[in-house]
Amino acid sequence: MFKSLVYKTLRTFKDYPKQRDHVIKGFSVKKNFRITFVDNTTSLQTSVDKFKLKEERQINLLGNCFSTSLMISSLLKGEERIKAIVSFDDQDKNSYDFYAESMANGEIRGFSIKYQSPNQQFTPFFKVGKVLYGYQQESFSVLSLDYNEQQDWVNFSGKQVQEFYQISDQILNLCDLYTKSKDSKVERSFGYMLQKMPEAQEAYLEALHEDIINSEIFKQMKYQQMNFSQVKELLEKQFNIDDIQLTRYPVDFYCRCCKENFMQLLVKIGSETLADMKQKNDRTLNCIYCNTNYTIEDQDFEQLIKESTEIEAKQKAQQTIVQNEQNTPPKQ
Repeated sequence: MFKSLVYKTLRTFKDYPKQRDHVIKGFSVKKNFRITFVDNTTSLQTSVDKFKLKEERQINLLGNCFSTSLMISSLLKGEERIKAIVSFDDQDKNSYDFYAESMANGEIRGFSIKYQSPNQQFTPFFKVGKVLYGYQQESFSVLSLDYNEQQDWVNFSGKQVQEFYQISDQILNLCDLYTKSKDSKVERSFGYMLQKMPEAQEAYLEALHEDIINSEIFKQMKYQQMNFSQVKELLEKQFNIDDIQLTRYPVDFYCRCCKENFMQLLVKIGSETLADMKQKNDRTLNCIYCNTNYTIEDQDFEQLIKESTEIEAKQKAQQTIVQNEQNTPPKQ
């Protein structure tokens, strides 16, 4: 029995790196390009479970948003963040919102919601938000998307990501996205991106891209499973890129929400509002990014109302001081 347990444990650890989501990225100085492969199958499944998504094409589009966010954030550093957002209305006046946010440290969170929209429909769009070091404000770039009336669904794939980069950054960025699900189970969610760096030859990169996506190794990575040795063999041995520098890091669905953060926000809404919430038994807080619920207990309300009252008293005292200073005539 002990040997069986040890064998099972060793087998679990052996298989774990293969099962866990990850990003493999690299660059070539000689050929002047950056390349990224992402597997976010498990992370997408976590979001599907948390938000109880049922619609297959909704899950698949969210998976493409996850892959896009991870690919772009892989080019950043530290806790710089990328948000990939798609929004559109269908012909039945349903609105769909898709949101994926990730960092270069492997954290990703995201969701998709469907709701009834107003009568006036808007142009479908793909939006990328960037939170970067050294910039005080988040920057956004937007690309209008085409709506396929025959399929009653928006067009969003690697082609649209390529177009986005061409318009927003004037950079050749070749991309492929693939997500497949059935009965709320994610079978595969994968992304690949090849990006031009300065001095690169576009014709070479376009030819390399075609060779990559048509190779058997790439098809295995895209449709089945991806690992470091496959990428290394694909680029070094099959395409003779001898200076490729590859790194790998794990990816997990992770949201930094917590009850304490919600409490810090609630204390600012005012003691009267907090007292009204308590009286109406309005106790549940929900994180829109991961669908986690937090409950405000009686002792939480007491602490919040106390702190809010103290803040209001300090603000009132400060206002009184300012008013007195304004009403006091200057000394002669």
